[in-house]
Amino acid sequence: MHVLITINHPPLRHAIRAVIKDEFHASAVQTATTEQDARHIVSTPHIDGAIFRIRLWEHGGLRHLRQIKHVQPSVTCLVLHLDARPHDTWCAMVHEASGDLITGATPEELRSALRVMMT
Repeated sequence: MHVLITINHPPLRHAIRAVIKDEFHASAVQTATTEQDARHIVSTPHIDGAIFRIRLWEHGGLRHLRQIKHVQPSVTCLVLHLDARPHDTWCAMVHEASGDLITGATPEELRSALRVMMT
C-alpha cells in the first residue's frame, strides 16, 4: 500500500504516518505539505490512498479532493475534519471522499478507517 499524507501540521502528520507503518508494515508513505506537492505525487501511478485535512469553510480541502480524484479517480481518500459536523461529512462524500474522520480520533479509530479505506 502506498499512501500520501497531505497535512501541514507536523505532529498530526507524524502520528498518522506511525499508525500506517504499524498497521500496514509493507506500506510506503509519502508526505506533502502543499497542494502543489500533493498533485505532483498523486500524478504518479503508485499511490493507492490519500489522507488529508480539510477546512471546508475555506473550500481549499474540497478543491484538493477534486484535484486528486481528477488526476487519479481510483485513489481512495480519507478526509480529516477538525470537528464532527454532518454538513462537513456530506460535502466530503459529495466530492467523492472514501471516508472521513475527525482529527481528534484515537489511533484505533484511525486504524479502523484505514482498514476500511484500503479494502
